[in-house]
Amino acid sequence: MKTAVIEQMPAWYYARTGRYVTESQVDEALCWVEKAKKQTRRPAEREFEGRGFQVLYQPLGLGGVRLRARLCLRSKQLLIDPESEADLFQELDALDFPLDPSPKALILSHELFHLFCPACPGQTAELAAHLFCAELLELDYFPGLLDLVEPGTSLARHAQTA
Repeated sequence: MKTAVIEQMPAWYYARTGRYVTESQVDEALCWVEKAKKQTRRPAEREFEGRGFQVLYQPLGLGGVRLRARLCLRSKQLLIDPESEADLFQELDALDFPLDPSPKALILSHELFHLFCPACPGQTAELAAHLFCAELLELDYFPGLLDLVEPGTSLARHAQTA
């Protein structure tokens, strides 16, 4: 795991929960990341397709909050909000983060963790999904930071698993 990712993660966790992340929480998340990595054989989009999932675009606004994506395990669909993907591009650009990998690759990688580890405890799942995404895509930043950026008037939120 790259140093920048580990250094940026506590700020995200505190902003999200109002608490400091503990070493045991990070260790638990990293264990889940390793479980997911062992199942990864190909790029995220191909993993979804190879497992019979459709990757579709659909608006996912819920009461003024827009989700980036929604993983539907029963119907084998990954729904990506197109406006949220565009917002993610703007957030990356505004923060001077690299635009490669693409916003779609970030979303797919994050959701791939949830596909591989649906039993990951709720309090650990988002932390682990962001760490998995950073590891899989070899990012120099913690991708959860992008959840904290407000594009325009709507706060881009993390994905939801159904």
